[in-house]
Amino acid sequence: MRNYKDELINNRLVHECILENPSGLCYNRFSQLIPWRYPMKFHIPQKVNDIIEELMKHGYEAYAVGGCVRDMILGRIPEDWDITTSATPQEVKKIFRRTVDTGIQHGTVTVLMEKEHFEVTTYRLDGVYEDNRHPKEVSFTSSLTEDLKRRDFTI
Repeated sequence: MRNYKDELINNRLVHECILENPSGLCYNRFSQLIPWRYPMKFHIPQKVNDIIEELMKHGYEAYAVGGCVRDMILGRIPEDWDITTSATPQEVKKIFRRTVDTGIQHGTVTVLMEKEHFEVTTYRLDGVYEDNRHPKEVSFTSSLTEDLKRRDFTI
């Protein structure tokens, strides 16, 4: 069950998503079974939620990923928000009127909303890494699961 509400935290309007599961079990995006003994509260900024909902309204999948998820699990307020999507960079650029080709060769487009920016990256598979941070080449995939396998979720 999901409950939503808006709240002001540290002078930032956030959209709170409370996931409740009476069984105490939940599958996360990595298809791992996680026992939760209490509802986990995620504070998602309204602009992030707007981007995700806009992508979904156009028929694409979209999720918050990366360090923001780790920070929320640790009870921290994330400094930046990354979004992954099934939309290609060109499709993202058609949906949002203010974008920057941040790393278009890697599938990343930055969506600008007022004075804030959010990286939106197409699901992808990474090739060989030259500098331990940036892959030499990438290929896009339609699979969220494959995209998540390449992500570092170290806590």
